[in-house]
Amino acid sequence: MTRYATRYAALSAVILAFALLNTGRFTHAQTFDRQAMVTGWLTETILPLHEAFAAEAADLEAAALAFDADPTEVTLTAFREAWVETVIAYERIQPFSLQRVMPLLSQLDSSPANVQSIEQAISFQAEGTIDAAFVESLGSSSKGFAALEYLIFARPLPPLAAVQNRRDYAVSIAADIRRIADELVVQWTPGTDGYYGDRFIADEFELSNVRGMVSMVVNELISNIENIGKFHVGDPAGYRSGGAPQLQLVESPYSETSIQRLRANMETVREIIYGHGDAPSLADYMDFIGAELNGERFSEVLAAQIEAVFEALDAIDEPFAQAIVENPDAVLTLYTEMRDLLALTKTDMANQLGITITFGDSDGD
Repeated sequence: MTRYATRYAALSAVILAFALLNTGRFTHAQTFDRQAMVTGWLTETILPLHEAFAAEAADLEAAALAFDADPTEVTLTAFREAWVETVIAYERIQPFSLQRVMPLLSQLDSSPANVQSIEQAISFQAEGTIDAAFVESLGSSSKGFAALEYLIFARPLPPLAAVQNRRDYAVSIAADIRRIADELVVQWTPGTDGYYGDRFIADEFELSNVRGMVSMVVNELISNIENIGKFHVGDPAGYRSGGAPQLQLVESPYSETSIQRLRANMETVREIIYGHGDAPSLADYMDFIGAELNGERFSEVLAAQIEAVFEALDAIDEPFAQAIVENPDAVLTLYTEMRDLLALTKTDMANQLGITITFGDSDGD
């Protein structure tokens, strides 16, 4: 995601917005437990989603090893299915691309894959030298989900099974994805050597600082929404390049799972705002401060717009590249709904919360 220089917010709106705290849950009209909301983000959403991603990554590595040991149509199908499940789990954590974990996340999903680099490694590396250490040393476009997708989806079984270096590359990428997934869990687990877990539990950063926990998460949430509209929908459809479709920019071209990935990502956006368990949510807070838009509760207006995005996603069948050409009205509707959601969050929600949008160095250092 694009990052800009950090800016400090005006302090008064933030202090007013979050000054009333108590030690329990959000239970009545005069108090709101901000720390319970932040802790709930971690314990009910962020950490469980990262643990689920790590579990899927472990299954992916196991499927890769099973395929390498017995390369058949059955084991290849299982490998491909494991890739899909793992990349969907990855999309669920993508909105939490905070600065300390960005270097890890960037190794997982750099698109498009560098096909030339991948093929050169397969052709010129001595057999037995493509392993996890080799893959870890590569640039992000030569490993991660895009590279693995190319390796296991772009060709049928015979050429994939026939070349040991190609199988070794696929197995090693799967192992590297699992390594990164495990490191991410550490970063978000309280009481470990990670960075974010204890800070979320303590809500450690100063309330008056634009780098505070709420502002930090909301900034990443809005940045994520903007990136979906621009890079995952707008650019492939050609809306930002004079109208000519740029089909080579469609995400996951070999597995044709672009819409599935966008849906998973948006599920996390909804969960960040409306909650998942017992902790007070961001929507609860907006109701607490009486946030309205045109006389309606802002939380309800926002919920309706998020639902409109899901309806637009449902109207597009995979593959997305085909939809861009054959169902342009549905694609334009998705793009429009994403832009409307961005306007609601980047302008109206940010103003209601007293948050300055920075899209920058937002981890409190």
